[in-house]
Amino acid sequence: MCFLFSVDKFEYTRECISFDLLDIQLFHGWIIDPQNYELQKIINSNGSSYNQLVEKMLRQKQSANENLARESKMIQSSVYHDFLEESRSQLTYYGLLKLNETMRNNQLVVLFRNNHFSTIWKNNNAFLQIVDYAFVYILMKLI
Repeated sequence: MCFLFSVDKFEYTRECISFDLLDIQLFHGWIIDPQNYELQKIINSNGSSYNQLVEKMLRQKQSANENLARESKMIQSSVYHDFLEESRSQLTYYGLLKLNETMRNNQLVVLFRNNHFSTIWKNNNAFLQIVDYAFVYILMKLI
């Protein structure tokens, strides 16, 4: 899953092996804005991947429910929840800026967003999503 500080960092999983073997760049735009100091501080101390964030939030919620635990755990859980809720599309404004900054012009990559993979192409400062429907339409015209 995504690391929340870099558009091209992912936890190593079996699913990522295919991209590595084929030398296909994989990106995401789920990046924390560095001006969100509170969230940056909490995530830096507790891990920086989406999975780590969700696991930590669930543990804190559970311990808060079990013993009406300390206020700091509840605040951290609230900060996590707010971030996940605000960025539930798995794309942040800052992440979009970092994608534009990181991708080269005329570069074709795979974008992970909303738990799906899409093929995107950067042309100047515009991103174009390459979809199967376009290929089907072209093939239908040729037949």
